[in-house]
Amino acid sequence: MRPRERAPTVFSTNSHGFEPRDPSVLIILLAGTVAFVALLTWWVGWALPLVIFAIIFIVMAHEFGHFITAKRAGMKVTDFFVGFGPVIWSTTIGETRYGVRAILAGGYVKVPGMTWTETIPEDEEKRTYRSASYPRKALFASAGSLMHVVMALLLAWAALTFVGLPSTSTSAWALSRNGRDTRRTPRNSPD
Repeated sequence: MRPRERAPTVFSTNSHGFEPRDPSVLIILLAGTVAFVALLTWWVGWALPLVIFAIIFIVMAHEFGHFITAKRAGMKVTDFFVGFGPVIWSTTIGETRYGVRAILAGGYVKVPGMTWTETIPEDEEKRTYRSASYPRKALFASAGSLMHVVMALLLAWAALTFVGLPSTSTSAWALSRNGRDTRRTPRNSPD
C-alpha cells in the first residue's frame, strides 16, 4: 500500500504559525485586499472603509501600548502582530518579529513567560513577564487601555483645536435666502 501524497499547500507551518511558501501568494492577497476595499468603497461609499481602517489603527495603537511598555520595562518581546490566522507578512528586527496576519480583527504582543507552563532558557528568564515586578506587570497589562485614554484625549484636543466650540452667535444658518434675519422679532418693530 502506497502512502498517500499530500496536496501542495499555499502556506507552510513553522514554529511561528503559517507563512506563505511563494511570494506570489503575498501579492495575490495584497491585490485581493486592495480590490475588496475598492469594491467596498464603490458600493457603500468611503465611510465604511474609513471605519475599518480606523478600527485597525485603534488595534495597532492598543498593541503598541503593550509593546512599548514591555520594552521600557526590560521584558523581551518576541512577536508584535496585527491580526490573527496565517501570516501574510513578517520581518524580524532585533529580537522582535513584526508582522501582519490574515484576519485584521485584533493583534497581539508576545512576551515570554506569560504562562507558568512555558519553558524558558535560564539565561532569558530575567527578561520574562513572570520575572517582572508586580508594578511592571500591572503597567504592561493595562498599557493597551491607557493607549485608548491617550487616543481619546488626542481626539478631543484635535476636535477643539480644528473644529472649535459651538457658538450661539448669528451665523449663516439664521439667515434666509434673501439675506433677511429669520429670527423672531417683536411685532411692533419697524422691520
